[in-house]
Amino acid sequence: MSYTAIESMRKTNRRRFGADVGPAQPPLYTNRRNRNDLKSAALRFLHQRCEGLRFDMEKEKAEADTGVFLGKSLKSGQIPYNMQMDLNRLCLEKALETFIDSGVAEDAYAVYYCYLEIFFGQYGRSKKMVELLSEYEANGSSLLMKHRDHYSHSVYVFALGLAIYETNESYRRCFRAFYRLEDRTESDCADLFLEFWGLAALFHDIGYPFELPFEQVLSYFEVDRQARGKGSLYLAYHDVEALTGLDEGAKDHFRALYGKRFETTSALLAHDLAEKLGEAYDFSEEYLLDVLDRKPSEPNRFGYFMDHAFFSAARLYRELARTTPRGVTKMHVDALSAIVLHNSLFKFSISFYKDKEKRKPPLKASLHPLAWMLMLCDELQCWDRTAYGRSSRTELHPMAAEFDFSGGAIRARYDYERSTRSTRPGKSGSGIRPGKNRPGSRLTAIWREIPRTSPPILSGSWTPPSRPLPSGRICESRTGGASAPTSPAAISCICTISPWPCMPETCRKTPALRRWRRNSPPSRWNISSPPSTAPGIFPGIWTPSAAFIRTSPWDMSR
Repeated sequence: MSYTAIESMRKTNRRRFGADVGPAQPPLYTNRRNRNDLKSAALRFLHQRCEGLRFDMEKEKAEADTGVFLGKSLKSGQIPYNMQMDLNRLCLEKALETFIDSGVAEDAYAVYYCYLEIFFGQYGRSKKMVELLSEYEANGSSLLMKHRDHYSHSVYVFALGLAIYETNESYRRCFRAFYRLEDRTESDCADLFLEFWGLAALFHDIGYPFELPFEQVLSYFEVDRQARGKGSLYLAYHDVEALTGLDEGAKDHFRALYGKRFETTSALLAHDLAEKLGEAYDFSEEYLLDVLDRKPSEPNRFGYFMDHAFFSAARLYRELARTTPRGVTKMHVDALSAIVLHNSLFKFSISFYKDKEKRKPPLKASLHPLAWMLMLCDELQCWDRTAYGRSSRTELHPMAAEFDFSGGAIRARYDYERSTRSTRPGKSGSGIRPGKNRPGSRLTAIWREIPRTSPPILSGSWTPPSRPLPSGRICESRTGGASAPTSPAAISCICTISPWPCMPETCRKTPALRRWRRNSPPSRWNISSPPSTAPGIFPGIWTPSAAFIRTSPWDMSR
């Protein structure tokens, strides 16, 4: 029984009405072939391990004494407070399940919304912080040479961390020992991990709007293949204290927590990291503070790169200071220091992993569990990321990944999409690949679970364009009820299951599809014409994840 408050209301209703009228608990998703895959493990963490998340027993007692509910449904006072907390967790579970199935920004938004509602109480307070990154990437990243999605990426990172915590006993012991939670229950530990891992994972890239202008200037010159370095024109940020400065109340607050006065968030994070890693990696607080202070103003000292992680941590602190009613705690600071560490600070200024003489060992989870998890999951999550940059759009990236977290290990298989690039620019199919590597041809409905019946029938509806479109224009399709813009040239490499009996005549006549029809292998599935009573309905698969089912290693039905 994972949602105890919902079950309690169900029993109350059964006594009141003499019948089981609900609310019923939804079943937990489980992959029958592998219950320790990414989706199963992440959802199991939320469904079972976080039982009682954000429950308030004092409010429950007050409700029992007064008979007045303190929770909010459509209106305040309609349901018990703890039932509201159960419903919030259920919404997060279902939002994450939907996102893992689709991977699209719209579903990532729902995960952010649910997380903020649970731990901040109101999404509207942090709306700008969440949506700014998505807007900047969609509108400005095409000017860069190399850039990939970081909005949906962050939610994948979040899911990976939940799956690892759920399946890895060693990490759970490490987390419990580091934060001295030996006397706390398993659900208490999981609740703490969810809150602060969520901060680190979901917001570790919100500083990218500061890096994008820097990269745009350098990309202008890199078009001529001029490598960045001495002689490059670059942007630098000054008066950074406007972002990193602490007010007097915060200075007094952190003096009470750490016994030391800090002027900026950089000084606070340098102190926190020196306490955790200074002895193991032989650096001082003063050294690290100097590095952090130079990052925004002297990028030439760091390989002519601007570190978005620095700005992510500073920006998130300001949001926490504004929205956290209980004040910023040491665990909040741990999440911030994990963020500032994850990109380049640890690799180039602490462990010096490229310097054979100064190189130090990799980070251990026992030294900073949140930073260790963030760096690991950030590296693992390289699949299914929209490519925005001019060079990135022509590179080959993993489109899908399969994980197995059984036995305390991580086994990953990355599936790379098949290239349809032409060696001559301007030819049909140049730079076009299935999936989300081409903004504008991104499919927004992905069917991950393929029925095992033979022959399988998967139905979707196709909305033909209002007028004929020339080759290369965008046609609007609908699969599973979600809009899926797809270019005719892209269709040539994602449709290995023939939809010809019911494809719109407009698209059937495009040159790209005629070439594909001549060269395509015969379909292995029995595809029949749609019934005349339901025009526009076709059996077939129009998603990149299912494009090569049983004809290649792309079997996404696992």
